[in-house]
Order: sequence, then C-alpha cells, then structure tokens
Amino acid sequence: MTMTLFTHGGCANNHQELSTRQMRIVVADETGKVLVEKTLKGGSNNIAELWAVAEAMLFGKSRAIPEVQIRTNSRNVLAWLDGRIGNNLNDRDAVVNLMDTINKLRAHVNIDVTWIPKTENLAGMYVRVDRHSSASWS
Repeated sequence: MTMTLFTHGGCANNHQELSTRQMRIVVADETGKVLVEKTLKGGSNNIAELWAVAEAMLFGKSRAIPEVQIRTNSRNVLAWLDGRIGNNLNDRDAVVNLMDTINKLRAHVNIDVTWIPKTENLAGMYVRVDRHSSASWS
C-alpha cells in the first residue's frame, strides 16, 4: 500500500530574531485534506520544510503504510535527503537532527520524494488560503 502526501513548511517572522520566529507545517493527502498541522517556535522555512517530511513519514508509520510518496516544492529538502547537507548552513544542527530522525523512520517507511511546483502543492495551498493567522507564512 502506498500513500501520496503533500508537505509544506513555513516560518513567520523569518528575518527576525530566532525567539520571535514560529514554524508551521502542513501535511495533506491527494484530495487536499489536512492530515497534520503543527507549529513550533524558532527555525526557518527550510527547517520547516524538512520537518514536514519527517511528520509525513511519522503519519505513514502510525498507520502502517509501508511507502509514502512525498510531494514537496522545496529543492533544499531534495538535496538534504540526497545527502547533500553542506557545512555552511545557519541551522546545520537542526538539519542534521531532522535527517537523523528521517533516516531512523526509513526503517519503517519507504519514501519517494518528488519536487512539484508551489502551485501544485496541496499542503501549501491550504496555508495560502488559511486566513485565521495574522502572521505571514511563506
């Protein structure tokens, strides 16, 4: 059994002090139904995107889905999942920690991650039309 999930992560106040930032992630299914929505203080857009992938995998694991096809509009996530993390990242420790989590989850859930344009990302569309937040989510 395979499930397709769309992931999106953003960070409000991304150019402010870390203490004022807030990440938000969304995981949606192929109908656009939101399956996971979480927020966390700190971070960046890129960290939120990677966190969303980890949450998609956790969703699959919790439902005993052996393979999850993940759709993301983050090219950084694709590079990081391919092992190209680099050394000059502002938040390298966060990337490494999330990658450790993702790699452990791979023992339970196979993933196939594909880049899609932002306009086709059903999780991102949910965030863009969500009007209950006054913050600017990327």
